Amino acid sequence: MIRIALIVLWVIILSTSISSAQQVDRVKALWKLNCQGCHGAEGKVTAIGTPVLYGGVARFLNTAGGREYLVSVPGVVNAPIKDEDKANLLTWIVRNLDPGHLPDDFKPFTAEDVVWGRENPLHTRAAQRRVELLNALGLENDLH
Repeated sequence: MIRIALIVLWVIILSTSISSAQQVDRVKALWKLNCQGCHGAEGKVTAIGTPVLYGGVARFLNTAGGREYLVSVPGVVNAPIKDEDKANLLTWIVRNLDPGHLPDDFKPFTAEDVVWGRENPLHTRAAQRRVELLNALGLENDLH
């Protein structure tokens, strides 16, 4: 009986690990297809007015309106990705490109966050809103 229970437990752990690995691979593929062109492979590039994400993107989660800003910027709003996948991608971005500034109480992005962003896009105000948030963080234009 114990042997069967151990086998079942092993199968569950293995299938969960495979599922998690597949999710990470999917998010990385979405990054490459939808973000990397402007932000670079490591989020360290600024092109056509897009900001560097590496080492700074999670800072926005430390001020009022920052989370809403991240889901409302044109690159996020206009990316042709399903809402749940986009939420997973945003969560991956802040966790992997700026873990040092992630708030202790960080909650992963949700499809509902993404829908809110699409319904409240910052098409023409993204740069202005970015400056406002950086000022609120006391960084002025410290982030690229």
